[in-house]
Amino acid sequence: LAAALWLGHPIVAFLGTTGYLEPLLALFVTAACWAVARWRATGERAALALAALFGASAADVKYFGLFFLAAVAAAVLCPPSRPPADADPAGSRARWKAAATCLAVATAFVLPWYGRIVALTGNPLFPFLPQLFGENAWSAAISGAPPAGATSPSWGEGASSYLRRLVGLPWDIVFRRERVGQLPPFSPLAVVAVPLLAVLVLRDRRTRALAALGATWCLLLPLLPEDSRYLVPVLPLFALVIAAGLADLFADRFPDRLRRRPALVLIVLLVSSPAWLYAGYRMARLGRLPTTPDQRAV
Repeated sequence: LAAALWLGHPIVAFLGTTGYLEPLLALFVTAACWAVARWRATGERAALALAALFGASAADVKYFGLFFLAAVAAAVLCPPSRPPADADPAGSRARWKAAATCLAVATAFVLPWYGRIVALTGNPLFPFLPQLFGENAWSAAISGAPPAGATSPSWGEGASSYLRRLVGLPWDIVFRRERVGQLPPFSPLAVVAVPLLAVLVLRDRRTRALAALGATWCLLLPLLPEDSRYLVPVLPLFALVIAAGLADLFADRFPDRLRRRPALVLIVLLVSSPAWLYAGYRMARLGRLPTTPDQRAV
């Protein structure tokens, strides 16, 4: 069900055919969360190393991945639910050993990529933060400074704009795409996902950490350029939270029906249908695949 929720987004099907980095970022974010959860549940050192590796790989894919690498580090600083057998009773020694392992692995996989960026540009976050690392050819394009003669918005106006973008995000990514980059829509289920997530998270404490990570990332989205792609990396997390919550909810009330394979197949097909319908729409509108240079040019 979680996979169907993820793949049911038309934008996910679209991004899978492009060179955008969001699908790869989503892969490493999801893998890092899995590894962290396994480490916290079992105390396995290998899972901890994988968490750092996947978090670092997310940061190597895109600067946004640094946020999720920081989330991995924050999770490591908290003691696992089942600490290793050799941990001291207070758990402090285990936390320090875990932090050192995480830092060593993450550094090994982050340093080559960001070192290359520094070697080529002198700025580890090129082309951002020119005020710290010097001006570059992209500085003017990304500065976000108002045009000459224009006044900067007040604090109240900025806060109001932030809240409007945040509250309207679920609607905009489905029905008002011109506000978020005009990319293909998300599944219509995204509109009802917010209240559904709130209810399910209250019922199931196991998924609260995933929901909190996704929600924190969503709080940052109104501060970024208006582009619905930036929400894609946390879609698998939300899909897992919804699927786990619904499975527990309906298993308690309709255990026999959920065990029937035809019912499960029907649910998965319905949930994933928006992406299939959008793909069919695009194929009908664009026509046959181009097989010659002239057709491709058209």
